[in-house]
Amino acid sequence: AHIAARPGDKLGSVHLNDAPRTPAANLMLESMQGRLMPGEGAIPLVALVKTLDAIGSCAPLGLEVFHAGHAQGDAIAIARRAAEATRRILALARG
Repeated sequence: AHIAARPGDKLGSVHLNDAPRTPAANLMLESMQGRLMPGEGAIPLVALVKTLDAIGSCAPLGLEVFHAGHAQGDAIAIARRAAEATRRILALARG
C-alpha cells in the first residue's frame, strides 16, 4: 500500500530479494548474509512488481541477494540462478 500510494516516477531503483516468513533474531545479520533468491521466501514479489507497473514505475530492477553461501559457490552458476529466479517473478507478474 505504501508503494502503491507513490507516483511511479519518484522511484529511483528497486532491489529484489526474498526473505523467510519468520525473520531471524538478528535482522542485520540476516539482511547482510541470509537473503534469498526471488521466489524462495515469503515476500510477495509478484504483487510488488504488479504494483510497480500499476503506478507507472520505470525504475530499474536490480537483484540484491546477499547470502553467506554465495562466497563459496560458483559465481556464474549463482548469477544464472539469480537471473532465472528474477525472470520467473517477472513472468508471473507480467504474464
